[in-house]
Amino acid sequence: MIAKENTKERSRISVFAQRLCQIKCVQEVPPSGFVPQPKVFGTFVRFLPYDKPLFEGFIYFLIFFFFFF
Repeated sequence: MIAKENTKERSRISVFAQRLCQIKCVQEVPPSGFVPQPKVFGTFVRFLPYDKPLFEGFIYFLIFFFFFF
């Protein structure tokens, strides 16, 4: 969700989330913080909604996308 543009980590959910909210990393959690222990680190993130999406037609795009895909 926090992936930068033009990286292989960027996904649909990254684009959607970043258009609706400012996303901040709050804290990384090591594998030892979970039971059972995963093989990856976890991250707490904070979503700060924008007053308006980054472009006006985005809400209509989301509605279209979820109904037809």
